Amino acid sequence: MFPSHLIDPRKKNKDWIQQFARAAWHTWYNNGYKRDHFRMLDDYAQGRQSIEQYKPVMGVDEQGESWTELDFTVLPVIPKLLTQAKSRLNKAGYNIVATAIDPLAQKELQDYFKELEAKIKIKAEIEKIMPGFSEYTPAGKTKVGEAQDLEELELQKNYTYQHQATIEIEQALEVVFNHNNFWETRKISKEDTLVYGVGGVKEYIDSNGSIRIRKVNPWGIVSSFCRKRDFSDAEYLGEIIELTIGELKQWAQDQFTEEEYKQIAETCCNKYGNPDILPANNAMSYGYDSFKIEVVDMEFFSVNEDYFERGVNNYGNAVISRAPYGSKSTNSREFLRTSYKVVYKCCYIVHSDKIFNYGLCTDMKRVKSQLNDTSMSFHFYAPSMRNMRIVSKVEEVIPLADQVQIAWLKLQQAIAEARPKGIMIEF
Repeated sequence: MFPSHLIDPRKKNKDWIQQFARAAWHTWYNNGYKRDHFRMLDDYAQGRQSIEQYKPVMGVDEQGESWTELDFTVLPVIPKLLTQAKSRLNKAGYNIVATAIDPLAQKELQDYFKELEAKIKIKAEIEKIMPGFSEYTPAGKTKVGEAQDLEELELQKNYTYQHQATIEIEQALEVVFNHNNFWETRKISKEDTLVYGVGGVKEYIDSNGSIRIRKVNPWGIVSSFCRKRDFSDAEYLGEIIELTIGELKQWAQDQFTEEEYKQIAETCCNKYGNPDILPANNAMSYGYDSFKIEVVDMEFFSVNEDYFERGVNNYGNAVISRAPYGSKSTNSREFLRTSYKVVYKCCYIVHSDKIFNYGLCTDMKRVKSQLNDTSMSFHFYAPSMRNMRIVSKVEEVIPLADQVQIAWLKLQQAIAEARPKGIMIEF
């Protein structure tokens, strides 16, 4: 059961976040967790789908015996179509162009063009009076990239000239993309949308303060019910990540004791390929450090409310001061309430119901015109999603690939059963 969002933000502690994470995971697991479906799509995308589905159609019995010898090798129909689709998608690129829209930058641009226009006009008047003399005046000394006449100046206004801040923003974005190998990540995400119907990335700030972007595995995407293809109406988003206990210790560090790490390993016995019992420890490490677990890296929206009291100080000036949560206005005191969307995060360990790296997110992105709104760091996209039903391009052509494979097998069967040419002699 999901907890209430309309409570004092100070009460949104570990227990509250843990309750939300547990409810979100069980809701997703019971309604939308289909890892086997993604494996089937992956097999078709590589031309490695099971041939067992074709044998009954060709008259092969349960023991695998048939009267005809057939080559059941899968024809690479979908891999060829997938390669062509990826090539077309990768041809479509884009360039990020930053535009100055704040009043200060707009005024600087206007002053720059006015100064340059005056400079060009003064130079033209000097040339009329004394040809060639303008080169010895400040009006005739131009910098690299400056317009030489009014026509070129008009072209720079409309198309080419950029404010220095916008150039720096574009350069900063280029550095971030190169640092994260973003263009390769983008290609892989496009392939994910073709094969699995959904792809995505997560952006975050690492411990060194650098902006990082990583690809999210489609089979591990966790989401609430949503209708928009970009998942912007989702209440929570996350990713299932496979870790070992040793890797978990690097993520969580001292948030768990060694006894709790052992308990986590015990809950995952006989799961994810782990043995039935915990191995013995050795001098270098604990035996269960190699145990595999699943962690859900999750973020979700919530609403926090602040209360303020409006009053008058001793000098008669209006003042606003913070008030306790839930304060209500009376005849003598006036209270104001403001609400704003926030993002909480946590890493939820499946089967153990433990969380770590939880709390209110930092560096939340807010648009200046909508400071009460924000967005999560997960960004997913499903081109053909309808009411949370995701259909990929590979899934759409699976019936075609199956029919081509069956037709190929029947052609082999027809050739094998055909009567060879010969003569008939009446004795």
